[in-house]
Amino acid sequence: MAVGGLREVAAPCVAPGPSGAAVRGRFKHFAPRDETVLRPVGAHQVARMRQAWVRDSPPLTA
Repeated sequence: MAVGGLREVAAPCVAPGPSGAAVRGRFKHFAPRDETVLRPVGAHQVARMRQAWVRDSPPLTA
């Protein structure tokens, strides 16, 4: 205990951010069967992102 009955302040630390949350990249050299799965999955994710953008964006005013 420190003077006056208060506890000592611990050394500061930085917590790491969520892993993989902001990772963007391009993959190369897929096997043909991998590509047949990943293309539709990517298209689905893009469609969901567009829907969320339209839903969450304020209306345009002229």
